[in-house]
Amino acid sequence: MKKRLYLVLVLWLIALSMIAIRAEYNVNSLGIKIADLEIEMERDFIDIKIESTKVLPLFPHINNRYIIRSRGDFIPERYKRIVHQGELLDEIEAVYEVGVARMTQQSVDSEYVYDIADDTRDFFSLLNLICNTAKPQRKYIVDGNSRAWEASVSPASAEKIKTKIGSFNARKHVLSFKPLSPEKAPYMDMLTHNLLSEDIVLTLWISSEGVPLKAQIKKKLLGMNWEIRELKR
Repeated sequence: MKKRLYLVLVLWLIALSMIAIRAEYNVNSLGIKIADLEIEMERDFIDIKIESTKVLPLFPHINNRYIIRSRGDFIPERYKRIVHQGELLDEIEAVYEVGVARMTQQSVDSEYVYDIADDTRDFFSLLNLICNTAKPQRKYIVDGNSRAWEASVSPASAEKIKTKIGSFNARKHVLSFKPLSPEKAPYMDMLTHNLLSEDIVLTLWISSEGVPLKAQIKKKLLGMNWEIRELKR
């Protein structure tokens, strides 16, 4: 009987870990809503959409999509970006293999081939890993448009937060980034270009079920945050 109960519990935990997270968020800065954000995450798949709701001098038009397919341990295999920023229309796709990545950029008909560490992740795969790992490592390697970055992740701290869908006991992590290469990465898209910066301090709040609830991004005097407004299962 005990073995049967144990097996049921294990199967339930496995099933829970395979449930997709589908959530919608408000993106705000200076007290103004500037964009809608949608995140769908599974252990081996991520689909992120961000679209402007207000165009300001500091926040130009954006309607981008990021699709990542991963293998074990949240290591990306294929990372596609569909970019629509003002008049710029582009598609960028990176294919990751052992020790090497190949990235194509449609707008300039270019291919970039570059060496990577075996445990390299893109920014969003790192986000997925942190959401699904109660005690993440302190350091990770992130691919920033063909240039390697080191992400530093703080140990989790507990914090109760209020959101539009209720109150949560969340774990909080603070992330910072530094380049591991002196070479400047080619510009690909506004979102990842600004997220991977030495000036950025990114704070994440994650629920006990691994749902990203809120993020705060600080870059010098400028701040931005996104907060959950709807959660779907």
